[in-house]
Amino acid sequence: DHAVVKFPKDADQKALIDLTAEYIAKEGHEFERAIMERERGNKLFDFMFDPKSSDGVYYKWRVFTLTQSDTLLEWRTSPFLMFAGGMTWVPPEEHAAPSERRSASPERSSSRRKRDTLSEEE
Repeated sequence: DHAVVKFPKDADQKALIDLTAEYIAKEGHEFERAIMERERGNKLFDFMFDPKSSDGVYYKWRVFTLTQSDTLLEWRTSPFLMFAGGMTWVPPEEHAAPSERRSASPERSSSRRKRDTLSEEE
């Protein structure tokens, strides 16, 4: 079983998902639950409630990769298992377009590392 990650088609929706994922990666599961309670019924946050949707897959991937030292601009592109025995996640191969780089968090951008492929140690 594979989860193929694709960028959201709408740039504003992608920005909302990226921002939400950054906060969730930093603040944790309890914060995610609080956001979900507050935004239940808000169509803009459907990605949090439908993990099998394209935006839901993107959101789950984004939160996970941000907790693994990847950034909004650079991430590993090799397929990986998020959990032992789980499905294989296939990240997007293309990185953020130049127009999207302007909206990235300066804090994350300044400390980013190029991690396009998994190192031999991983």
